[in-house]
Amino acid sequence: MIDEPEAPHVPHGKSGIAWLDLALAIAVLVLSGASLLTAQHTGHTMEQLVEENSRLVRANATPVLQFLTGNVEPTGRAISLSVANVGTGTARVIWFEVTKDGVPQTDPDDLIDYAPRAEEQDYLPTRPVGGTYFPAGETRQFMSWAYPRGAVSQARWNAFDTARSSLRVTACYCSVLGECWTSHLAADVPQPVQACTAAGHVNFRESPSAPGR
Repeated sequence: MIDEPEAPHVPHGKSGIAWLDLALAIAVLVLSGASLLTAQHTGHTMEQLVEENSRLVRANATPVLQFLTGNVEPTGRAISLSVANVGTGTARVIWFEVTKDGVPQTDPDDLIDYAPRAEEQDYLPTRPVGGTYFPAGETRQFMSWAYPRGAVSQARWNAFDTARSSLRVTACYCSVLGECWTSHLAADVPQPVQACTAAGHVNFRESPSAPGR
């Protein structure tokens, strides 16, 4: 008895037509490559979106402090020293120094070399900056000296009016996100720091000798 010849075995998934099997294999490789590239592109796009969102959050929570000074107020001639938060987020001011001739000053009396007020009780209202939260858009006056009546005080007022532009104001502050900077509160770019430490710095504060306290 003669057995009939066995039909050639065709591997599973193949048509048995060489050119068609090759085309299918190439198509599978192309689709796999395209899927991989799509996944990589999607991942890269998501990373960009996350980074962009992070930048947006930081931009909406970044404080920028600026020192302002003038010698005229709505009530008349008065020297004013102020700080404005021109950024978009609340600042947590760790320390705030006002330096005159290289020496940090503690209150308005020291700043203007003001001896005991023998002529009149000039009022120097102040608001603290260091050690406080400073909302975005707020301008805080930390010293105001109205033009005095006495001749001696007028001479000191005029001298300080000339010298106030040479004051050096420096602060270290943080955003609510924990990012911190130091700045001279002028046109300088705030310098990022790891953290703000009050140790070794003298905060300019309210004058304890100001009348009406």
